[in-house]
Amino acid sequence: MGVRSQRYSMLVEDGVIKALNVEQPGQYEVSSAEAMLKAL
Repeated sequence: MGVRSQRYSMLVEDGVIKALNVEQPGQYEVSSAEAMLKAL
């Protein structure tokens, strides 16, 4: 399956990273759509 990146979510506005949420291996907490919507 090849090399994969870590699971993360990112909020970018006008090319500027406003939020970067990187998950720990095996976790699914900070990168979910629900977590990102709460942060907005």
